Amino acid sequence: MLIAEAVENAETSAISLPQGFEKGQVFTPTFLASWVAELLKENLGADWSGRVLDPACGDGELLDAAVAKLPKSKLYGVDIDASATRSARSRLCPSATIKTADMLMCPPAGKTGKPLRFGALISNPPWGADLLHSRESLKKLGYSLANGQFDSWSLFVEASLGVLDPGGVAAFILPDAIFAPEHTATRELIAQNFSIELIARLGEGIFRGVYRGTTVLVVRNAKPEPNHLVEVFRLAKSERAAVMTGCLDLQEARMRDRHFAPQGRFVSDTRARWDIDVRSSDQKVLERMESEGGNWSELILSGRGVELSKKGLVKACRSCGHATPAPTRPRDVTCAGCGRTAHSDEMLTERIVVGEPDCIPGFMPLIVGEDIGRYDLSCSRQIKLDVPGINYKDQKLYGQERLLVRKTGIGLKATVTKKVAASNQVVFHYVPRSKDLGFFLYYVLGVLSSRTMFAYHLRKSGENEWRSHPYVTPKSLAALPIPTPEVGTQAWRQAVEIANRVRKHLRYQGRSKKLDLEIEGLVAGLYGLGQSDLGWVKKVICEAQNLEPMRALSEFDASSISIEVVS
Repeated sequence: MLIAEAVENAETSAISLPQGFEKGQVFTPTFLASWVAELLKENLGADWSGRVLDPACGDGELLDAAVAKLPKSKLYGVDIDASATRSARSRLCPSATIKTADMLMCPPAGKTGKPLRFGALISNPPWGADLLHSRESLKKLGYSLANGQFDSWSLFVEASLGVLDPGGVAAFILPDAIFAPEHTATRELIAQNFSIELIARLGEGIFRGVYRGTTVLVVRNAKPEPNHLVEVFRLAKSERAAVMTGCLDLQEARMRDRHFAPQGRFVSDTRARWDIDVRSSDQKVLERMESEGGNWSELILSGRGVELSKKGLVKACRSCGHATPAPTRPRDVTCAGCGRTAHSDEMLTERIVVGEPDCIPGFMPLIVGEDIGRYDLSCSRQIKLDVPGINYKDQKLYGQERLLVRKTGIGLKATVTKKVAASNQVVFHYVPRSKDLGFFLYYVLGVLSSRTMFAYHLRKSGENEWRSHPYVTPKSLAALPIPTPEVGTQAWRQAVEIANRVRKHLRYQGRSKKLDLEIEGLVAGLYGLGQSDLGWVKKVICEAQNLEPMRALSEFDASSISIEVVS
């Protein structure tokens, strides 16, 4: 990994930040800083005496914890915020080197201008910070992760690992977005080039008032050995509450709940998933399902609806009336109609979605995420048509038979509909590429909505408890091992029969328990699963947090499902 060399010209130079610049600062609580420093000590030894860097040091909390655990270490901190670095200097030992700089542009350098390297790194990099640099300038500096959808924290990880000595150890506090499909490249970079020592998924609530999950990652700058095992653990909701009230120590929770996963599994996975919840006892069923999986998503066309929230708020240009979806936070907006730039607070505000179930002249029914249930659909909104600037997508699609999948929420919610209605950005739609595959949407719906697939999803994604913004993506859906049967084969006949039962089930809005379990038996037969495997399915669902999707699907007895193989 090559990050272009840059030299700092001043130790305390102030950095001019744009008005409203989001720094992405999430200051680390003391108990977490102390535990992460303890992890560094475990991997380095108590007598370690090298340089330790915090590339986004804030007020010095993590460096303070590091020197408490490694008293012989030499502290080095960098932060873009001058007020934060002043605080860090005042709290840390006089020998600590603290600089006000942008780590992404100016990797640490010595007095001669030669880039510094570090034997240890401890960091809680900025989450969701604004960037001072364009994608193009970041690529020129050598950032391989400045592609597609990336975040400030992932760039900080790449920059930090670039200054880590061979054999050095880095401990990061990261958002659990690292497990998301859009951060596949970050996981690949780490898993292929570094030995992962620990992954701890701590969940939400570790940072008070921050509704994002927290993950601790410890890596060593060394190529992983073929049989290297990664220590992994997840902090359950009840344990997290005990940690936050001081009744449980993170180290105690770790030692009680940890297990080990082969890093080779992360490396060989085509989507570089870190499936830390998968244990050896799960492997048989998961591998069986994956062996039957196919490129099902290649047989259908996918997309999503109007890029608009369910509230339907838009900002309209005062000069030409051209509208754009209201930004999530106030900012300057350049009108695509006339090119005029104005602050969003100064633009006209209009709501083009109304909560009316009946059709209104000039409006069209609108399906949003919460309208989609398991084999069920409701529609209680209307969207105003012909608003200039709003991309309604191809309205012909909204009258076709299509599979709808809800993006947001715990679990997998999907249905098939012929209803003439638009949908918004949190609804994915799928239509078959060929008219000969008319049954295919119903077949995919049956497999996607099965308890068997839900258990697979829970294990592989780790989304087994409540969090603020759960979602699936087209990539994560495409990764589900739904078989692609060939015409005339037994699997084809099995798929057609699944589709037939699903069609009947939809007539009952998914409320026929008999049909539901029949479909479950057909899906089990599709994968060649047995009764003991269905017992595993129930166990996985019941182990998840007691939320509505889990409750709805856990109320079955494996013995009540008759596994059916169509001859």
